[in-house]
Amino acid sequence: MRDNPQIAQWQQNADRLYARFKAREAAGELQKVLQIDGENFAALIKLARSYIAVQDFPDARAMLKSIPALPIQFSDDAKHKEESAQLLQEIKDS
Repeated sequence: MRDNPQIAQWQQNADRLYARFKAREAAGELQKVLQIDGENFAALIKLARSYIAVQDFPDARAMLKSIPALPIQFSDDAKHKEESAQLLQEIKDS
């Protein structure tokens, strides 16, 4: 799925929106990615960060807790699993 140009476009849109402090809009783009590729680690983490930005901690925690159960498919997936665990730890009391 990583070579899907539509997914790449949605991810770029999400990055641009997030950089402009438009986390809700970024989340919408990331949700489109996840409808097609529900195991996209980068999109899952970015969506969790978007939820955190709008203080939606329950959804952020749920997103981050789902990541460890996903299979590692690409070389950077292990790094994403570590990042999700660290982020979950950072928001555990929020």
